[in-house]
Amino acid sequence: MTAADKFIDLDAVLAEQADAATPLVARLYGKDWDLPGTLPAAVTMRMLLWVERGWINEAGEVSPDVGALDQMALLADIVPTETMSAWCAKGLDTSQVEPVMGVIMACYEKQMEARALGEAAAAQAKGRSTARSSKAGRSSKPTSTASTASRTSQAS
Repeated sequence: MTAADKFIDLDAVLAEQADAATPLVARLYGKDWDLPGTLPAAVTMRMLLWVERGWINEAGEVSPDVGALDQMALLADIVPTETMSAWCAKGLDTSQVEPVMGVIMACYEKQMEARALGEAAAAQAKGRSTARSSKAGRSSKPTSTASTASRTSQAS
């Protein structure tokens, strides 16, 4: 194994994804704020911890046991520090954290669902393209005369 085989340029991989991720824009206090284009990994890690603690049930519902500080920490994982500071300076209080966080998370969930549907459609299309022959888009699998005959006799 060479030194080149032991090197992975993750910056290059992430740069490709970063180009595709447009920021999520949230309007609060009459101003538009840029949020990360995709859900930060820290959020997923924190939510896995909440699941382990029993704070998120199988339906994905957050328990009332999750305190305001934990909710603020989750929101801080998503919202840039400067933005969070500005929101707090403008009056964001702990009673508003849950609804704000809920709407933001719903946007990321829709984004993840859309990405999953796109990936599934791409995989399905790829599967169809490999299952077809290059001749007029017909299946490359031959049809037996018995099955063709049975369909012909049923149609008559």
